[in-house]
Amino acid sequence: MRIIILSCSNLKISFSTPRPALEVYDGPYFKTIRKLKREGRFPDNVTVLIISAEYGLLRLEDKIKIYDRRIDRQRAEELNKPVINKLLRIIKKNPCEELIINLGSDYYPIVEGIEQKLQGYCKVKFFSGTIIQRRQHLKEYLLNA
Repeated sequence: MRIIILSCSNLKISFSTPRPALEVYDGPYFKTIRKLKREGRFPDNVTVLIISAEYGLLRLEDKIKIYDRRIDRQRAEELNKPVINKLLRIIKKNPCEELIINLGSDYYPIVEGIEQKLQGYCKVKFFSGTIIQRRQHLKEYLLNA
C-alpha cells in the first residue's frame, strides 16, 4: 500500500448533511482524484488521507460537515501528535511501502517529526513546488502507481 497525505481545501461544496470528504473538498487535488476515480484510473494500491484544519486526519470516505476553519501555527501544533499517532496506527495495521506528503507550508508543523516516527515502517517522500506543480506531481504519481 502507498499513502498520500493532502491538506484540506478552502474550496468546499456546501451540503446540508455530512458528506464524504472527497465530495466536500473542491480544490485542485480533489478534482484530480474525483476525475481519476470516475475514469477508473485511480490506483487500487493508493490510499489518500487528508489533514483537515477542523477534523485532523481523515479518509476520503469520512463524512464531514462544512466548516470554515483555517490552519494557523497554533492549530497545526495541536494537530501534530494526534495526526502522527493516528497515521502510525493506520500504517501498523496496513503495511505501507511509501508515504507521500503533499501539503502547503502552513501544514508542515502538523507532520513535523513524522520521518523519525515512521522509520522502519515506510519510506517518506515530500512533494514540493507550487500548488500547480504539486498537482501535476500528484496526477503523475497516481497514473504511475
